[in-house]
Amino acid sequence: MKAAFPVWKGKISPVFDVAREIRIVEKEEDAKEKEATHFIKSDVPMERVSLIINEGVNELICGAISRTLYTVLTHNDIRVIPFISGNYQEVLRAWLTGRLHLPYFIMPGCRRAKMRSMIMEVETMNGEQSGQSGGSGGGGAGRGPGHRWRRRGEGAGPGGFCICTGCGHKEPHKRGVPCSQEVCPKCGAPMFRE
Repeated sequence: MKAAFPVWKGKISPVFDVAREIRIVEKEEDAKEKEATHFIKSDVPMERVSLIINEGVNELICGAISRTLYTVLTHNDIRVIPFISGNYQEVLRAWLTGRLHLPYFIMPGCRRAKMRSMIMEVETMNGEQSGQSGGSGGGGAGRGPGHRWRRRGEGAGPGGFCICTGCGHKEPHKRGVPCSQEVCPKCGAPMFRE
């Protein structure tokens, strides 16, 4: 089992998308076997995803993460455990001993319900959640135009392109359909708004 931990100043990095240091740990029977530190100079968020996929990581333990990167990782069968904070060594020990679920490691201001909501929304977008649709009644229900945040590309207007997170293929944006709900016709990976 391999897990990736984005680290900043000895703690779990608060935002995975911009993390510069990622530690990859391999464990066997609750013991740390190997640890490798990777430094990322690029500002492109997908560089972090590529590293994790290429290193054969099974789990990502991180703070906040964009839905786009979350979707790409889960599409590649990588389990993402978001909204984790704390000292890296303590989080690592908790992961090794199966105690990562304790409230002590949840980011301040985040609750388990929020974590479940985000994960269910992404799974619904991917069509993985049976009996639920990704339509207007999905995870974004109740968030009108005055809401302070939005998913990348949501409400960005007509025109532009949707870009594949996997192979880089570009498709013209379809009005009324968020790019995050599109899949690449070439490789099947999720799309994001240019």
